[in-house]
Amino acid sequence: MKKKKVMPLLTLAMVAIMAAEGSLTEISAAPLTELVSAQDAELGEPVADETNVETSDTENDATDIANLSVSDDSIGEIMQPEATYLDSGSASVSKMSKSGIANQLNAIYSAKFGLYSIVPSVTVPYSSGAASAEHYKYTLASVNLMRQIAGLPGVTFKDEYNTYAQYGAVVMAAREEFSHTPSCPAGMDSEFYLKGLTGTSRGNISMGTSSYYTMPKFTTGYMQDNRGNNVLTVGHRRWILNPSMGQTGFGYAESTSGKSYSVMYAFDKSKTGVDYDFIAWPSSGNFPNTIMSAKEPWSVTLNPEKFKTDSAYLNTNNVSVTITAPNGVTKTFRAADKKDSLIDDQSKSYFTIDTAGYGVNNCIIFRPGSDVFGANALSGTYTVVISGLKEKLGTPASLCYTIDFFNPQDYITDTNPDLGSGDKQVDEAALEAFINRLYQKCLDRDNDTTGMLYWKDQLKSKQLSGAQVAQNFFFSEEMKNKKLTDEQFIDTLYVVMMDRKADVSGKEYWLDLMKNGVGKTGVFAEFAASPEFSAICKNYGITRGDAVVSEGRDKNIGATQFIARLYTKALGRTYDVDGLNYWCDCLIRKEYSAAEIASTQFFHSKEFTMKGLGDSDYVKVLYRTFLGREYDEEGLNYWLFQMRVYGMSRDTVLNEFANSKEFKQIMAQYGL
Repeated sequence: MKKKKVMPLLTLAMVAIMAAEGSLTEISAAPLTELVSAQDAELGEPVADETNVETSDTENDATDIANLSVSDDSIGEIMQPEATYLDSGSASVSKMSKSGIANQLNAIYSAKFGLYSIVPSVTVPYSSGAASAEHYKYTLASVNLMRQIAGLPGVTFKDEYNTYAQYGAVVMAAREEFSHTPSCPAGMDSEFYLKGLTGTSRGNISMGTSSYYTMPKFTTGYMQDNRGNNVLTVGHRRWILNPSMGQTGFGYAESTSGKSYSVMYAFDKSKTGVDYDFIAWPSSGNFPNTIMSAKEPWSVTLNPEKFKTDSAYLNTNNVSVTITAPNGVTKTFRAADKKDSLIDDQSKSYFTIDTAGYGVNNCIIFRPGSDVFGANALSGTYTVVISGLKEKLGTPASLCYTIDFFNPQDYITDTNPDLGSGDKQVDEAALEAFINRLYQKCLDRDNDTTGMLYWKDQLKSKQLSGAQVAQNFFFSEEMKNKKLTDEQFIDTLYVVMMDRKADVSGKEYWLDLMKNGVGKTGVFAEFAASPEFSAICKNYGITRGDAVVSEGRDKNIGATQFIARLYTKALGRTYDVDGLNYWCDCLIRKEYSAAEIASTQFFHSKEFTMKGLGDSDYVKVLYRTFLGREYDEEGLNYWLFQMRVYGMSRDTVLNEFANSKEFKQIMAQYGL
């Protein structure tokens, strides 16, 4: 049930005073840490979705105001009791415990992971590349942690949005241009550029000057929104906390100068039915003091379905905000605190109200200021009262909510929590539902009692994770007897592991991987690590875990594609599985580098030397293998001249090709 009550106006002041007197504590928590803070990251001004601005009531409200006499309006204010709202977020989303928040913060922002599964190319020839599965996992976990703290349901990735965002990051990195509308880089085809422009113009953008700034770290910068014009709208934050956002996408690329660029696709409205009164940041309930301070703007977004949110009512002349600290320090924000000269001074209090369409079309923004509430981390219960609001039917309304700031370092109880699990506990009914789902979607039948008891025990005792149980179903004898084609196998993976049908481009991508050497187990492992399967496991309250992979070709997709390519280009044939596994394992174990496998191993192999190629054909194979193209006459003649006139050995020529810039770019495409 939503917490709302009706009380006289005078009572609000009493609530704030009693809250302060009843919880006096010393502010002694540690200062903000670099673990989460993204203070030095640059954030592009967020883009407002003009189609999301509510205008339906504005004209009627203006007419009503014009028709009211002063006496009528005064009588209305006196006769109507005030509605007071006490909790931010949706009542259907449980607020997290302190240990739940602390464990998630620690897991997400202390994680180490590779940035890419395929490194993008930000120079000609351009390629989009892709972030690693772990990079995506922790990014989505970061976004969903912020949403759950705020009392909002989580979001999932959408392939289309990830594509737009990734292309957008590459466009910005290629141009070294930090903009929602970057110019087209030289040599980039229009289709590539337009995909990127779609991402940058419909999302949050960010830039950092070192590899410290991964996509999860950029998320914390979006939530702080504490610089320049971002203070006026907190638009990045509002997009992340948009109740109607159901799906998102991220992209990441580094420029040749080492800067990190990221895009978060924000223009999504696929989620419906989220009931809330208001969204606050910092939110009511438990709140970690490492991600917000008195120097960042605080914000409240009202539900336009419940409150009047047009500027005729919602403005700094009508609305006031009061913060009361545990030690009794109080600050009331009024129109006088809306001064442009204060925007960039984080020590000063600042107040404004924005009604542009950043997710939801209204936001009350108030920065406490370190001069008033101190520069140290906040600790204890703070009370926020917002007065002067009106409900849809004109009833006076106010918000009165409390924030319990705490130091998450004091509440870490699990150093390896299931990301996104929050405080949700595993129960047997959820385990049975997860197992039943696998029986029905993988094996097309109901469960058998023996099987159900066995798998439930494996999950309950955590001997197997959700990914490992699903793997057992996919590679069971019963599944093998279905004799699925590669295409049918991929279709089943999408349905089971992502809870949707395969999209055309995605399906082609996975089939191409299988054609180029990646086994079914390797493909399954990638699906098991996906954000979608993570969300499925979260919904059933189980640990996702990772698939068990034994064959070399299934351990690293980039390495497998690279080795399979060597078979085709150098030996002129398709790979054999044993050979592919052997060389993939050598590369993963670092027995040989990628360049050494290509040169001293493949080109010195008995199979290659038995071909007995002449100098001309030998050089042509070098072009295909190391430069990724056919020879040109001028280049071919140059190398033949070096070999025949100057006596350059084949090994010397081989090393020149193996150390070429073009081959390094080819290796980079596979993350090597």
